[in-house]
Parts: sequence; structure tokens; C-alpha cells
Amino acid sequence: MTRKRHHQLSHDIAKEYALFASEELDIKQMTRGDNPPAIYNKTALNRSSLDNMPAKLMGMIRYKVEETGGRHEEVETKKVKTSQRCPDCLVTKKKPLEVRHHDCTCGYAMKPDAASGLVMLRGLGVLHSRIETLLVV
Repeated sequence: MTRKRHHQLSHDIAKEYALFASEELDIKQMTRGDNPPAIYNKTALNRSSLDNMPAKLMGMIRYKVEETGGRHEEVETKKVKTSQRCPDCLVTKKKPLEVRHHDCTCGYAMKPDAASGLVMLRGLGVLHSRIETLLVV
């Protein structure tokens, strides 16, 4: 993604949303290889991830949202566990990465990215109750 495209995308997001919440991502940790096979296997992924400059894009979104009077929040991923927590009952359950649907024992089911987003909103105090969580969807 080019710098020009980052500016356009961050502008569009800031114009459209009063609140922008994202996970706290450690890009260096995500692209680091711990041993030679991991380094070899992740080379193309790392190059693609770093070429797209996700940290730069997040920085642009942050300043443009705040510039328009909006609110930008980063959620502590390790503390909130967005991909493992149910947005309805808030129970945490480890899931393998290949699981592509959130199904909780409480009966709540949805796509995992949407579920993670709702968990972030509840973690920020934007959504306070189970009823509000159901209304957003």
C-alpha cells in the first residue's frame, strides 16, 4: 500500500467514524523469526507485511481521527484477549487460528473478527451490557 493510499484510507476512516479502536500490535514481534526454519518460512510474509507499513497507517489513522475530534483507542491485546473472549458473556476460551467462527457455550455465535471488535468495544467501556452487544450486531 502506498503512502498516498494510506493518506486516503486514513482520511476516509476519520471522516466516517467518531471512534476508532484497534488492537495494540507489535509489528516487529509479529515479523520476527526465532529460528532458521521460521525465518525462511516467514520471509515472504514479513516482506509483504513490512512493505504495507501497518505501523505508519495506524499512525496516520490515529492523528487524523484525533484531528477531526474523534477518539482513537488501542486495546491491550494480551490483557483483553479479543480473539479468545466471547463478546456476550465475556468468558475466555483458547481457540486455534484455523477456527473461523466464534461459537460460545452461552449460545452466542458470529464471525471472529466481528466478535473481536465487540470485545474491544466492551473493553473500552463503549458497550456495557449484553443487550447493547446484541444491538450492535
